[in-house]
Amino acid sequence: MLFLACLLALWCQTVNSLEITSVSPRRISVGGSTRLEIRGSGFAGDRLQGQNSVFIGAFECSVIDHYTTDTLITCETSPGDLGSHQLSVVVNGQDEALYCCVEYNEAYSPTLTAVVPAAGPPGTAVKLIGTAPWTIRRDCDQEAAAGPNDESCVGEVVFGDYLCDTGAGTDDASSIIDIRPDLPRYNDWNQYSVRCTLPDPSNEAETMMPGLATASNLNVSLHFEASLRGGMTVVELDAYKGTREGDSYLFQLYAVVDSVSPSLGSVAGGTEVTLQGRGFPDLSLGLGDTVDVDVAGSRCNVLSSNFTHLTCETGPQPEDYAPPPAIEGVWPGMRGLEMEIYKDAEDEVSGFNGLSKLNNTITINNSADGSFRLIETAQWDTPYNLTGTGRWCSKSKAFFIAPTPGYYRFATSINEYGTLHGSWLLENGTAMSKQLLISQGRTSRIDDFWSLKEEQWSPSLHLMAGQPILLEGAHCVRDADKNRGHFQVAVRIPNSVGSAQSLPEIQKLSVSGDNQQREQVISYLSGTGTDDIVLNMTVTTDLEHAWMLVQEYPTTLTFKPSINGTNLGKGFNVSVIESEQSVRLQLAQALDASPSEVGVLRWANETTVIYQIGLESAKFPGFGLNVEIVDRANPELPFTLPPVPSA
Repeated sequence: MLFLACLLALWCQTVNSLEITSVSPRRISVGGSTRLEIRGSGFAGDRLQGQNSVFIGAFECSVIDHYTTDTLITCETSPGDLGSHQLSVVVNGQDEALYCCVEYNEAYSPTLTAVVPAAGPPGTAVKLIGTAPWTIRRDCDQEAAAGPNDESCVGEVVFGDYLCDTGAGTDDASSIIDIRPDLPRYNDWNQYSVRCTLPDPSNEAETMMPGLATASNLNVSLHFEASLRGGMTVVELDAYKGTREGDSYLFQLYAVVDSVSPSLGSVAGGTEVTLQGRGFPDLSLGLGDTVDVDVAGSRCNVLSSNFTHLTCETGPQPEDYAPPPAIEGVWPGMRGLEMEIYKDAEDEVSGFNGLSKLNNTITINNSADGSFRLIETAQWDTPYNLTGTGRWCSKSKAFFIAPTPGYYRFATSINEYGTLHGSWLLENGTAMSKQLLISQGRTSRIDDFWSLKEEQWSPSLHLMAGQPILLEGAHCVRDADKNRGHFQVAVRIPNSVGSAQSLPEIQKLSVSGDNQQREQVISYLSGTGTDDIVLNMTVTTDLEHAWMLVQEYPTTLTFKPSINGTNLGKGFNVSVIESEQSVRLQLAQALDASPSEVGVLRWANETTVIYQIGLESAKFPGFGLNVEIVDRANPELPFTLPPVPSA
């Protein structure tokens, strides 16, 4: 009996010992969502209340309990930092096993380069384009050739909070993914493209989810099925678009108005108007959505709104209201630009002087077969898939309506040559007709509005808020290569608020002198460029007593931060010779803030010490600062301490 007990104890010890014997794969996507298989012994095998925790360095790997046993843990990785990290498994919050190492590797990280188109209404068919690591190209290419197994390669495509339909599990599944598609514009041998269709519940209201397909700016995630080859895509920065407010997004879902009823109403207001379409917010859900409607220069008070119908009551028409005037016989309205593509037309155009022939003597009807007209509603860009169309030309036009008053500049990116003209009305009513804004004769890459400098940029134009300008572009491709050519237009919008889409700031520093090590420190009060609070505090004395200010007997100050005039009771002492870094850390601690949210600069000369304090007003509304002198070597010293100015 004693012998049996020893065997049983030995068996229990062997089973319960925690050990990792292998991890697969060991190289994973930076974007996360790669499925790891961790093999070993001693893991918690409870599939209902699993007690296993897995970390790759500091990054959690979420355990999938129903794929986990006491000898196998399956987990899905989080996004992480490039490089090798130690993997740890903790069981029941106590026992820990370590394994070296798992590597976040760029070569195993799929990327997302573009969402095409970049905007559209509910129901839009989109294509996601990017680069795929060799593991995805190998496995997904085999599955794509096999047909309806693509859904095991592409896990999910999410726009905002909702799935984009790939057709997985249906007869359309074989069309989900293409490996190495013929997309010369993006010029990468390792390309992939994934197709999906955005939801449009207008014809299936009975299954509609709250908030589904409401107009908004969306980010996009593409998940190659969490497997040993897969992972989440890493979005390339050039793929992002930006709003005037500084928000980044990948796709703009916009509403469509199909009809307005009635078409006439009283100038005194009070007419109930119903808009029918799709993409309107459902205000009854209380999700915080808003919608504004203007009719004839007056706000139309929204009474109700759901996905397909919006009803509002008109206000009185302003006495000085006048409809927007026509520019070159065209009125601004609705979304989109008109574009015509002329195949094999460059021979007849033959240079800048011939561009005026487009949509004049050269038309869609008398151009080569395959010429066409389209309305583009996403961005000013020629179609990306004009394969088999060598020596082609384009003509396009659209209104740009200034969102704010200020000076605007337009820019082009063209392959190979083209022009941009503008027509607008000056404030005194003078018509500026077909003014040449840009003449670009050299090729620039896709989305490159900078490399050719002034050749790609218009002069500054002052526009009032709501003022339209009619822009007309024309371009041609000389190259007979049937996969070349593009015409893009961008605009620089005046804005005092810095954002992720702001123009890059370039600082040039020139240091001259003897051959000694030097250090240049550049300090920013705030890196956000948002609405800041900046306070200046100055301590000064006369030249006779200056040595006592900052040398042998440095003065001590007390900083007393307040919010909306209420002292926080977290004052701290600062010597006038103390570094700005030290002051910044103490002030951040007093405000329960991160040091990165507080900026401090310090200047000093013989007679004066100046502190400048900067914070973001949105995070610290009503911030104030009282400063007192609490210690000086000679009370008779003629110090002055001006009051701190308000923000």
